[in-house]
Amino acid sequence: MSSRGFCRGLPSRTEPTVLVTLNCDGFAVLVQMAGSRGESAPYQEKENDKPGAPQLAIGKVFIICLYNGQTNSWTPDRKLECEAVSFARRATSGRSKPPLVFAETPFGETVEVWLKAPRLHPGISDTAPSREWMAARLAEDLGLPCPPPILVRLTDDFTESLSDENLAESLRAGPSVVYGAIHLGSGWRRWSEANKMPRHQHQIQGQTYLFDTIIQNWDRRIANPNILKKGDEFRILDHEECFGSATAPDDEKPFIHVPWSVGGLTNFIAGDYQHPFWRTLKPSNHVDFNVAAQTWKRLPADTFSMYANDAPPEWGAACDDIASYLTLAVQHIDEVVVAIEGARQL
Repeated sequence: MSSRGFCRGLPSRTEPTVLVTLNCDGFAVLVQMAGSRGESAPYQEKENDKPGAPQLAIGKVFIICLYNGQTNSWTPDRKLECEAVSFARRATSGRSKPPLVFAETPFGETVEVWLKAPRLHPGISDTAPSREWMAARLAEDLGLPCPPPILVRLTDDFTESLSDENLAESLRAGPSVVYGAIHLGSGWRRWSEANKMPRHQHQIQGQTYLFDTIIQNWDRRIANPNILKKGDEFRILDHEECFGSATAPDDEKPFIHVPWSVGGLTNFIAGDYQHPFWRTLKPSNHVDFNVAAQTWKRLPADTFSMYANDAPPEWGAACDDIASYLTLAVQHIDEVVVAIEGARQL
């Protein structure tokens, strides 16, 4: 993928901007000026001399930022798309057993990425990439710990290089651009009920519970936590079952309750479908769900539509449907908090 192709689709803007890539030490190594309508201009190798450059690099992942010269501020741009180049291994757990691949960014950097493609398992919806993308983007903006999302292009050369013909056929049957989650590295273990987090982590756990409730992530449960832990840190992952009200088949939607409706909150009920954090949060004096809701309310009005606009067109309208659902959810978030606090009193 060429750098010029990567820069197509920049939003129209009147303020001067600079596209900056950050290396693993947080220093800018490539800079591109964009004109008033986001025209491409040649890249120039130079050191970053802009004030307040963010330290956003994660391992060896290049993260693109937009510099606003008028407000002297930086914001991440998540349109980065990499290309799968070689197969590493396949997961041994999970129903789809996602493959780990080496992928190359438009700037020649190699990253390890877990692929989440809809045809890896017959039970996975075609809207799974949209669900994963919207959930991960939202989690990032809410400050929740999750693997960084990235779009991964699957070329014919890559699929033809796979020795596992079943895997190759599954990937060929799906979209040419899939959702990817950056590999976290070693040392992470599956969350278990025996894990106890320190009290200062209760607020972020509460924010995660509110997040899962609003995005209808009923698949994060005691029997299937979809949480990784290392020391006192945790990461949330696997959101392919979310947003049922926005993406389920039309004949199923009447039976799916939004979390702000009567009976819409169910992930506190004892049993295998109880949220993994609930037993900690129910009696905790170190979580404030109203504070968690404020984080949602502070998101700019166009946040969700921006996520959708960044998604590949071949994914269809699912991201737009999810964006509409999330906009409605923010309007009802206080009702969700009331329901959660009511459940804590039971």
